[in-house]
Amino acid sequence: MAVPSYTTDLTDIDLAAAITAWAEPTDAAWDDCGGPTADADYPWIQGSTGMAISQTCTKATIGALMVNAGGGLTIPTDGAVLIWQAMAQPMAMDSLANGGMRVMAGSGLGAFYWWASGGYNAAPYPEGLFQNAAVNPSVTAGRTAVGSPSGTWQYFGSAVKLTVAIGKGNPHAADAVRYGRCEARFSGGSLADGYCTVAGYAAVDNAQATRWALIRPARGGYLWKGLWTVGYGGTAADFRDSDIKIFIDNTVNVTSGFNKLEVRVAATKFYLTRVNIEALGTVSPGSFEQFDSSDVQLDSCQFTGWGAWTFQAAAVLTSTTWLRCGVITAPGCSMLGCKALLSSVAAAASAVVWDVATDPDGYLDDMTFSKGTNAHHALTLGTSSPTSVTLNGWTTSGFNASNAQNDSTFYVARTTGAVTINVVGGNGNFSYKTAGATVTVIQDAVTTQVTCLDNLTKDPIEGVAVSLWTAGSGPYPYDATVTITRTSSTAYVAHTAHGLVTGDKVVISGAVQNEYNRIKTITRTSDNEYTYAVSGSPATPATGTIKSSMVLIDGLTSAAGTISDSRIFSGSQDVAGYAAKGTSSPVYIRAELVGTVDSAAGLPLIAMMIPDE
Repeated sequence: MAVPSYTTDLTDIDLAAAITAWAEPTDAAWDDCGGPTADADYPWIQGSTGMAISQTCTKATIGALMVNAGGGLTIPTDGAVLIWQAMAQPMAMDSLANGGMRVMAGSGLGAFYWWASGGYNAAPYPEGLFQNAAVNPSVTAGRTAVGSPSGTWQYFGSAVKLTVAIGKGNPHAADAVRYGRCEARFSGGSLADGYCTVAGYAAVDNAQATRWALIRPARGGYLWKGLWTVGYGGTAADFRDSDIKIFIDNTVNVTSGFNKLEVRVAATKFYLTRVNIEALGTVSPGSFEQFDSSDVQLDSCQFTGWGAWTFQAAAVLTSTTWLRCGVITAPGCSMLGCKALLSSVAAAASAVVWDVATDPDGYLDDMTFSKGTNAHHALTLGTSSPTSVTLNGWTTSGFNASNAQNDSTFYVARTTGAVTINVVGGNGNFSYKTAGATVTVIQDAVTTQVTCLDNLTKDPIEGVAVSLWTAGSGPYPYDATVTITRTSSTAYVAHTAHGLVTGDKVVISGAVQNEYNRIKTITRTSDNEYTYAVSGSPATPATGTIKSSMVLIDGLTSAAGTISDSRIFSGSQDVAGYAAKGTSSPVYIRAELVGTVDSAAGLPLIAMMIPDE
């Protein structure tokens, strides 16, 4: 990968290096201050000429400067025109509400719209000077017409509404005017050549010759607006940054999609560690989208006031907090220890959406949710989600304890069938609303434990082989009739509504081809199928009356003489098995095991082993 590359799509309209294209508006209410001056004495913000376009403000009226782009421009749907504007005497301006500082766009010097962009009481005033304003002329909210603008975007400008006349100097000025999608493009980067970073882009953006105002230094960190693209034009980026604060600019005169972070190109790496990004506004608070199965890793970050987030399955999100953010779409990605606090999603929506055929067990562990202002859910389980899911270590607060409410903890999108939500070690309410499926929420697992002791000495016995399987009907498969086919060394078991997950074990019996029988570790492929490895080349399909039962325990006891299993039981279930140690000294007579796992208390079994030496 090459050295980091920092570019943009912005096109210059005018860099305010000459007065040629500048004029006052012709409307009578807007042309009462001085005309434009190519001012080499006024502080400027961009370029090498040391010049801005300024004007006198000797009357308590509107001072305005407009630039002719030379023809109508097409502004991208979520793009904007960017203009640097300044007022050296900010306390002479009116308030933000009254349009103390304004941006303009229109079809002529007397036919344009204007939007409020600042005032004596709005940041960065009264202590500021130059600010960069963004406007999308198609945005009707907050715009006011002067004359009869045609919808052709050719003239753009900056204006101030004065409450006090200023007798000296040219206090109102404008500098570089540009337009585009306002895209900050990152590509390249490597360990050898240096990674892409926010500081790297800001150094290019904030250089005197550029001043794009997309990602630039700001008090306390960095200020970002527009489209932030990591991986551009088919070229991957290796972006890694940590321990920084970024503010999303309060851009009020743009579309809602203006501020967005996109990660593109499959080979792109986007790693943030302890990064805090906060939205300053609500019109376009910022959104995130991961494309192309790129590599996204967020560790110990915080995002405040954002809109929606969309990840790919490959994303790894660890101990990261979303505070007052929109919906997080997580299609199988890891969100261990993450928090979705005071979510800003709409009523009846969810803070996190999980709509993928993967049990969130091991993916959404130890998450924390708190309800925001609207009546919303913590989690949506989509129509592609498994019919049995496990959520470990969840903490919820503020959600309704009653089912069938817009702020019940879970929303199950399936309209038919049965869905079981197993909550292990949870704190808070775990209620649900369903689109039609029958939902069962089971909270907390029970332990099944076998302890093997010497019958004479009562000492624990290490290394005893213990197997324990279902021996009666209950929540887990018992004596279910199945069919088996084989491809190469993989056996495919058709087992309707088995409820098992990858890593579970079953005992297969009754197959004429003995290679299919005995205890097997499965890989879940669907609600009605799982696979396991088989040796040799037994006939396919398998013949005989083939049965499958769930195996709870299959292994060797520890030094304490114990072996255990912890899982959720929706109801009690009989189990049976054995404990045996006959191949290494000391050896014992095999002990038979029987019992019932209680759904609330589990099952402690003690096997008193008789020595056989």
